Amino acid sequence: MPSAAVRTAASARPGRAVADWALPRNVPIESREEAARAARRAAVFVAAILAIGLGHAWISTQARELEYDRAAVRDVVRRLEAESRDLEAQYESLIRNDRIERIAREQLGMVRPVAGQKRVLP
Repeated sequence: MPSAAVRTAASARPGRAVADWALPRNVPIESREEAARAARRAAVFVAAILAIGLGHAWISTQARELEYDRAAVRDVVRRLEAESRDLEAQYESLIRNDRIERIAREQLGMVRPVAGQKRVLP
């Protein structure tokens, strides 16, 4: 444990603002400067732990938001795939020859030409 003279000399230096706190008895520190260095190291360690914790919280939040976005996009894709299947089925039913022929007969009054019948179109 440093003597009172060493403590007084270390704290009496001009320009040195060292916190005035009691040194723990179980930590062998020889001077106020060494105590200040240890306090700075502890402060840096605490700041690093705090930064890591805040970084982890921010990354977790971002990951959660991305997961929500991914789920929303997945739902949109499923809906669009179902709509695509429905449209493909509708397309297939619309291009069937028997349907086209029925519409031509019923709605347009068209008939199939008889063998040998030819028409010249202008």
